[in-house]
Amino acid sequence: MKLNTLIARGRTAEIFAWQEGWILKLFYNGVNLEDIEYEAYLGRAVHATGLAVPAVGEIVHVNERMGLLYERVDGIEMVDLLAKKPWRVFHYARRLADLQSEMHKRSMGEEFPSQRVRIKRKINQAGALSSHLKFKVNQMLESLPELSLIHI
Repeated sequence: MKLNTLIARGRTAEIFAWQEGWILKLFYNGVNLEDIEYEAYLGRAVHATGLAVPAVGEIVHVNERMGLLYERVDGIEMVDLLAKKPWRVFHYARRLADLQSEMHKRSMGEEFPSQRVRIKRKINQAGALSSHLKFKVNQMLESLPELSLIHI
């Protein structure tokens, strides 16, 4: 299948324009289905809180890769606005802080998994970290308050 316009590339996927009102996050080979399903689950749960985040569509197979559909939200990235009007840095910093604060206030419910558990698993799976460093990072993680919703 011929894909539409490439919008961005990231660590785990490429983002393409898709059908009207949707984008496709097309994961690189090697990203497992369980992680994609988990991302879809989390995205739907976050959207259900009422935060201004894109709706999550279905998981699709495109060109022998797995993808996840997201509602397309057009706009100008804050970093681009800042580049055009650098004197508004404090305004944009305050807006970003307000958005983050609003996110942290949202309750995800009892069925939502602990972020601490997920982050700890990622730390322990990080092959580039020594056992000693993993231990130290996990100690620091335990000292942080539990948050139900964070962006990592």
